[in-house]
Amino acid sequence: YCIDGLRKLEYRGYDSAGMAYLCGDKVVVRKVTGRVDALDTIVPNSLVSSLGIAHTRWATHGQPTSVNAHPHQSNKKLFTIVHNGVIENFRPLTNQLKARGFSFKSATDTEVIANLLERFYIRSGSVMEAIAETMGALDGSYALAIIFANETDRLYFAKKASPLLIGVGEGNNLLASDSLPMIESTDRFIDLEDGDYGYMTEEEIHIFHDGKEIHREYVVRDSELLHHDLGDYP
Repeated sequence: YCIDGLRKLEYRGYDSAGMAYLCGDKVVVRKVTGRVDALDTIVPNSLVSSLGIAHTRWATHGQPTSVNAHPHQSNKKLFTIVHNGVIENFRPLTNQLKARGFSFKSATDTEVIANLLERFYIRSGSVMEAIAETMGALDGSYALAIIFANETDRLYFAKKASPLLIGVGEGNNLLASDSLPMIESTDRFIDLEDGDYGYMTEEEIHIFHDGKEIHREYVVRDSELLHHDLGDYP
């Protein structure tokens, strides 16, 4: 799903690609500069995993290198995330976290999100509270997919000012910035709204807003319409 989904987004352009997936109870991260085909060569063909996230990056903060490519992990590797968007206050947040003993490997604005999640989780013991606190600390835009290392069946998410959709499947649920990567698996989509966050499993979807669980209806999209996204362009 992840590699094929990235290929459907190649038309957007990017300088690096990466993927994280659960292998047993361990989160494995693979990242490359260049095209998705290069990523495909370092991800096992026989991979069996129930949970994964993947990303293609166009550099805004930091050079196009494998270190700066997503996914990013928190210091203790409790959180692994991919992020679309721009965090405007990442420098003061980074300085605050460094003062608390956190270290940073990349030059991105994304790594601060992973470490904020870890800081707030260590304080509260709740992933959902950590996500809510992190959202409150961030200025800017984000669409986040989050793996928490101690839970092998949940994919967490959060959204503000950057597109994020849930694909409602049969026996699986999907998350992406566009319908296109998910259209071969489902035609039912939930368009998340700014301030939404939550988690999904293979069978369940839980969406929260302002601390309360809410229900959002899915819409059905015609796959043929999506195939015309590029018009006459290849």
